[in-house]
Amino acid sequence: MRRYAAGIGSLLIWLTVQVHAWDVIDAHEAYKHGHFAELGRMAQAKNHDLLESYVQYWWLLSQLTTTTPDAVDIFLQEHSGTLVAEHLRAAWVRELARRQDWNRLLDQFKLLVGPSDDSLGFAWRAYWALHNLDALQAAQDRWMAPRPLPDSCLPMFQGMVTAGLIPEENVWKRVRIDFDLRDTEDARLWLTTLDHPLNGKDLQLAHQNPGLLLKNVDLSHRQQRELSLYALDQLARHDLNQAQDALTTLSDRLPSGAQAHAWQQLALQAALQHDPRALAWFARAEPLTPLARSWEIRAALRSGDWHNVAVAIHALPTADQQKPAWQYWLGRSELQTGHPQQGHHRLAQLALNDDYYGLLARDELGPMLLSAHDYVPDKTMLAQINQLAGIRRALALRDAGLRAEAVQEWDWNMRSLSDQELLAAAEVANRAGWFDRAIYSAEQARTLNNISLRYLTPYRDVLEGYAHDLNLDPAWVYGLIRQESRFTVVAHSGVGASGLMQLMPDTAQWVANRLGIRYHSTAVNEVGTNVRLGTYYLRHILDALNGNPILATAAYNAGPRRARAWQDSRPMEAAVYVETIPFSETRDYVKKVMTNAEHYALAFESGHSMVLHLGTIPAHTDLPLIGP
Repeated sequence: MRRYAAGIGSLLIWLTVQVHAWDVIDAHEAYKHGHFAELGRMAQAKNHDLLESYVQYWWLLSQLTTTTPDAVDIFLQEHSGTLVAEHLRAAWVRELARRQDWNRLLDQFKLLVGPSDDSLGFAWRAYWALHNLDALQAAQDRWMAPRPLPDSCLPMFQGMVTAGLIPEENVWKRVRIDFDLRDTEDARLWLTTLDHPLNGKDLQLAHQNPGLLLKNVDLSHRQQRELSLYALDQLARHDLNQAQDALTTLSDRLPSGAQAHAWQQLALQAALQHDPRALAWFARAEPLTPLARSWEIRAALRSGDWHNVAVAIHALPTADQQKPAWQYWLGRSELQTGHPQQGHHRLAQLALNDDYYGLLARDELGPMLLSAHDYVPDKTMLAQINQLAGIRRALALRDAGLRAEAVQEWDWNMRSLSDQELLAAAEVANRAGWFDRAIYSAEQARTLNNISLRYLTPYRDVLEGYAHDLNLDPAWVYGLIRQESRFTVVAHSGVGASGLMQLMPDTAQWVANRLGIRYHSTAVNEVGTNVRLGTYYLRHILDALNGNPILATAAYNAGPRRARAWQDSRPMEAAVYVETIPFSETRDYVKKVMTNAEHYALAFESGHSMVLHLGTIPAHTDLPLIGP
């Protein structure tokens, strides 16, 4: 019988307990609801179960503020290399920061496999507290990056600003970055640290009535100038004409750098709103941030200005230029501007991949002979994967109904597998009916491939039946469901969507009413009901949007009114429409759905291609839209 140490206060209590059975579901409920005495009894009742480590982890986590380092060390040693050890170590790093045990914190931080931003922030605080300034260069670099700062490192940055280790000009740059990120709380923090506090009423006015603030702003104070740039951005989101007028009025009283930044913010909003003034405003805003530059490219695409597409792509940072999206559009621009050899070569490189841009490149270049060999794991490899403790833990957690924990456990155990092992794991998950993890594992393979595992076709009779009844392309329906839920029947999104086709409650009820069927909210997780309602809605929005699957796909994610609003007054190439969708989530969603649909079409041998799926987006119409 093993010993398990649990520290309470400053005491290390060794527990020798009698083995008996406990239920991991009950343990999880006890932890979730704060029934820690009950959880403690379960943690002491060792039964050498596959999931015993989870119960002990939850117990130790519940006692972490009073636990001794020895107790944590024993758990971490016993469960070295496991996901629960990684999670506990991350929580322990946070607790050690609270205790200001900086040396121990750094020792633990260095053992984290994938430290989060919060853990990184705690490590920076430790280096700061120990006066190890050489180790803080990465923190200085992060300070200037256009990304939110982890809350865990804010006290350290405050100390660095106060000590003068961050130049004052760089603090002002961070204020502007935070305003651009709409993180007004951090912007106010740095202004206060600089002894230039921002009036809360002024900030509220910038939110609620930016036009009024801009009429009365005192630009002699730098914090007010930064606030005015934020207010201009706020105004541009709602009224570009008013924002342009306000900037024209203020421009002479702003320093040149602030003027350029203001025009950049207006140009960015104009590009997002597909306003043709965007390119002219970008020209007044140099130098552009990478985000603004990406939207300058999109604005040029939207206007058909292939020369400026190429110029703007070449102005991106080198690493950004190499992204498939910009390599594709650079290749297209080269074809359009008299450089066919370079364009064909660039597209040919992309066409070796089977992602969205690779498929677009193949359509541009014509048919290509590519290897379609699939690696199929043998029985020996499948047996080896089935015996891995991490795989067994993940499956046991799934069987216990602990989906979030099961997914994390599965993904953790994929990290070090070879391609052969990843595809074997994908087959194990597939046979267990765990389709989303099967797809995940198959997608992690780097050189080997198995298309049938990456593009699974569960529930085929149901899906194809409803698709054919409504004259929908089954490959498209499969492509959409793969992106929506990865075939997880009880999938729930953060906004309330449910089931295979991720139906919102109001949409499901509306469709049920149209079909004249009795409906209860729990029915949305039934495969047949969900697919029946979802395919009806997909057919409805397809009919409402000129029968165009690109528009309907965008509408399925963002709503039909938005999808229509993103059309132009004239027809445009569908790939340009997709690239200029202003919502990052929807833009990525449409690309992935159409890529999925292409692969399913190939699997079904239906003869469809990306050209047929994309084609041309018709001009905008004002016909009324019915439904949610």
